[in-house]
Amino acid sequence: MAAATETWRSKLGNKYPKRDVEQWDAQMKAELAALRKLGSNKSCFDCGSSDTTWASPKLGVFICTTCSDIHRAAGAHITCVKNFSTYLWGPDEVEVMQAVGNSKGRDIYGNATVLPSDPKHHKVAACTKKYGCPSVGNAIQALVAAAAADACASPKTEPLVQPPSLASIKRGETWAAGSQGHVNSKTKSAAASGADWFDDFLAQDSFVPAPACVNKSAAPVQSETAEAMDLDDFLNMCSGSGPPHAATKKKQACLGHGLDDLIFEDFGKC
Repeated sequence: MAAATETWRSKLGNKYPKRDVEQWDAQMKAELAALRKLGSNKSCFDCGSSDTTWASPKLGVFICTTCSDIHRAAGAHITCVKNFSTYLWGPDEVEVMQAVGNSKGRDIYGNATVLPSDPKHHKVAACTKKYGCPSVGNAIQALVAAAAADACASPKTEPLVQPPSLASIKRGETWAAGSQGHVNSKTKSAAASGADWFDDFLAQDSFVPAPACVNKSAAPVQSETAEAMDLDDFLNMCSGSGPPHAATKKKQACLGHGLDDLIFEDFGKC
């Protein structure tokens, strides 16, 4: 049985494969860092301090470390908090931060603030009143639903595929060039050795050309004719001293008798 994929749950209640969230982490953090550089996001939404190392992904506002403790005390049914260094961020949470931010947050949650010097219980009461009323709760639910839908339609829901680096491409080109050079050198070496062998073969003194084709059907007739004619007749025919018809008759006689018969016939005449 295949092992179940480990899931990760965002603060908004949506689930994602944990390996995907870990792969997206650098991109999520980069987008959040860019949001923090915007003018209204450089100061805490609740007390106005210059520290914005925390945020409420449920509300979409940037806050300071002290106010993050106040949000925890107010309760998870109202708000939740994360910092930008140790926590993983899901795409739905980043969508809420992009959709709201401290500037638009004033239109949704109002302009009420607390002083950094106010006692904690006063801050917790102000936080509960500011974010816990029914109208704000409905707005938050709408924001969360829209963020979840946008996150599902966003390419960030697929694991990010990093393109090959320039160094790896160069390494591949170097390897291919080296391999091609090795093949070319082997081919050239084989061609050179083959040419040297061929030249040496042609230069041998013992080289004998192939025998020419011989017409075997004509060879026996010529052999029998030469054997049937005696030496005197043959010489007389070649020199033209003897009558040609004698050689012709002799040749005709040879064609009908064996050489032994002719020899014994001449011997008997002697």
